[in-house]
Amino acid sequence: MDDREAVRRSWKLLCQSSQQQANMLLRFEKLYDESDELQESRDRARAKYDSCKKQLVDLQVAYDAKAERIRSLETALKESETGIEQLRSDRERFAVAAGQSEAIRKRLITEFFPTFVQRLLQSKEYKESVGEVFSLAVGKGFIDGISLGRTQADVDALLNASPGVNPASSDLFMGEYLKLFETHYPYVDKLARAYLLDPSELQNVMPDGAGPTPGGGPRSSPTAHS
Repeated sequence: MDDREAVRRSWKLLCQSSQQQANMLLRFEKLYDESDELQESRDRARAKYDSCKKQLVDLQVAYDAKAERIRSLETALKESETGIEQLRSDRERFAVAAGQSEAIRKRLITEFFPTFVQRLLQSKEYKESVGEVFSLAVGKGFIDGISLGRTQADVDALLNASPGVNPASSDLFMGEYLKLFETHYPYVDKLARAYLLDPSELQNVMPDGAGPTPGGGPRSSPTAHS
């Protein structure tokens, strides 16, 4: 074997050896990364364990407190057996009071609430809030209608001949319509402040600019219907 062949084989062995070392280094790096991941997993597991252990301690404390509370209640129940008759009497009295409250709530729902809604819908503040939106809705419908089958020039001519129509109705309508859902009505605030009034006095709560009907409560009020 001549020197050239020996050199070639030496280089081949050197390359193979380098490749093996590189592979070993890559395997080492992978094992090192896996070791880091295992350490992180161990740390997370440890943290989870500590958290669960703390929760278990908290649950034990809560359980002990509840158990003590139960024992205290059982003792109190035994001591209160002599007051059972009084408790029954109180229960009957509370039942009567609850029935009266239920009757008041029923009257509020079935009589007063529809009246309040009707007054709000008929009030000046409500009509003013929807007036602009209504005008824009009419304008948008008008513009959409005249735009069918016409050129923009024809549409502009018709709009110029209709001074009561806002040319920007189509662009403004949806924004103004959405604002309605955030509208603040003073009459609603007035009703909210009237929670201390007797139910019979709620009928006199009217929107601004409207007053009770003389001699018989307000117009369309539950009292007026009775």
